[in-house]
Amino acid sequence: MNKHVEQYLNYFLGLPVSPNYAVMVTGQWGAGKTRLVKKICESNSANLKVYYISLYGLSSTKQIDDLVFACLHPVLSNKKIKAGAKVLMSALKLTTSLNLDINAGGNKETTASASVPQIDLSAFISDDEKKSKSVFIFDDFERCSMVPEEALGYVNYYVEHLGAKVLIVSNPKKIEGDKFSNLKEKVIGQELHVIADFDSALDTFVLELLSNDECKQSVTANKDNIKRIFNEAGYNNLRALRNSILQFSRFYKALPEKAKSHEQFISELIGDFFPLSFEHLNGADLSLLEYRQLISDNKDFTKRFDKYENFEIFKVATHHSDLWRHFFINGLVRVCLLESYVTSHHLFATDATPAWIKLWNWRYLNQERLSEILLLIQKQLDNKEIAEVGVILHIFATQMLLVSLGFEFKSIEILCQEAKNYIDSIRDRVESNVFAEAHIGMRSYGGFGYPDIKEFNELFDYAESLKTELRKESYPEQATQLLAKLKEENTNSLYELFDYSGSFAKFPVFGYMNSQDVMGVLAEYQTTESWYNFTRCLGDRKEKLTAYKCDINDEMSFYSELKDLLDDYISKNNKKLITSIGAKTLLNRLNEIIGVTEAAG
Repeated sequence: MNKHVEQYLNYFLGLPVSPNYAVMVTGQWGAGKTRLVKKICESNSANLKVYYISLYGLSSTKQIDDLVFACLHPVLSNKKIKAGAKVLMSALKLTTSLNLDINAGGNKETTASASVPQIDLSAFISDDEKKSKSVFIFDDFERCSMVPEEALGYVNYYVEHLGAKVLIVSNPKKIEGDKFSNLKEKVIGQELHVIADFDSALDTFVLELLSNDECKQSVTANKDNIKRIFNEAGYNNLRALRNSILQFSRFYKALPEKAKSHEQFISELIGDFFPLSFEHLNGADLSLLEYRQLISDNKDFTKRFDKYENFEIFKVATHHSDLWRHFFINGLVRVCLLESYVTSHHLFATDATPAWIKLWNWRYLNQERLSEILLLIQKQLDNKEIAEVGVILHIFATQMLLVSLGFEFKSIEILCQEAKNYIDSIRDRVESNVFAEAHIGMRSYGGFGYPDIKEFNELFDYAESLKTELRKESYPEQATQLLAKLKEENTNSLYELFDYSGSFAKFPVFGYMNSQDVMGVLAEYQTTESWYNFTRCLGDRKEKLTAYKCDINDEMSFYSELKDLLDDYISKNNKKLITSIGAKTLLNRLNEIIGVTEAAG
């Protein structure tokens, strides 16, 4: 692949005379144009002097001059040397007629034609032999901020007047205009198109990027799998491939050892990882990677993945989709999620694997094994062994899904009623933290998403109403726990409980607290920092409660009462206690909360 490019450039670079035309090497972004051109030039480097200039973002020929100067004088272009060698540089300008902004001050010393370099290169290219051995590579031509024909006119100077060999690397599809097309015919003598060479690129990336021998072996063993996915993606972007290889190596490093050594697991992981990576790098919003999001109205998103033969977007969205969202969107490898993802994978099922997870992976079960698991789960339900509502919902949701797909079993209506009856029967044993998660549009438990079936939605809402009741019943006890926590002066973990993921950000806890009790604890604080710790907890209080559909007005009586108590505390101790500084800070925060709420009301 791309032998035509290599063959022609070897001929072009080997010409003993100046060709008087430039060669344009084209291809899509990320196709490997720059890497190929540099590789070919390096193979001829014994007979050539190569100068590489990227035009990315440049808006004037003056800026190009500066980069050319940096190529010709790599030592003098060093910032530290430039800053301390103004006299030497000025002398150099005079002797070589350089018109550069050497001091980086942005002042032009002379005005010249916009398309003519202001550098006298005669000292470097003074005869025909030096001209034929001088190669200027102007890369990222389409990303130059100058008018295309102006940039090409500048480059033409090196071809027509300087007699050097010039290579222009560009994606011409991003350049339009009749003026450019006409000038291009006069300057470009040969245009060569580069096709993304997957095989050689992957081999290079494996050698350059992967330091872990196990990861190298895994990627190499799955080369055909990755190549198929790369071709199905259709972007032909080797830069995206390189990025994905790097990302995969990072993800691979965090895997449990048993996963790294399991060939089938790695193969399935690659089958999910690379489609997500390629699409993410090409603009896919992976925040939509959640079952209910996908079935709502996101056809454009799901359609992106139709081209991948062995990739199922809905399967990925229901199995630890939060792991993928954290990784690709936030750049985080959540070890706890990753370990759960591996442990719950069907390939690692053991006798210790919960029956409900085995049932969730029903697609990998034969009829005999499915029947065994259903009998085991029924026995667990009969004995009231399962008290986690999230697990209960999974058990009945999976059975409902099987029935909806044509599996002859109990009707969906009967299953829904049995689930409600079971939840009622264990109500007194249920804790509020064993429910399915329902936030930011996501519905899942244990990393596994639920199917969207009408009757299950009804069951889910039923469980949600019970969760709300139980949580409300727990609020007074949590308020008591918070008061005990406040007594731990200078506790650094207090703020975390009030952050968006903290338990006290999810309900109006102060509505269940006595202001005098809290003031009594605060008054015992010995340092201003202790007051500050409590004040920080009230930052963005309204926004945090609103995120969990709670109303800060439920806490307003507490704030008003605490404010009065603070006023009295400060008036009595204003000049006597150092902690009055912290008390004033808390008072200001309370005024902000009360003021904002009153304005909103």
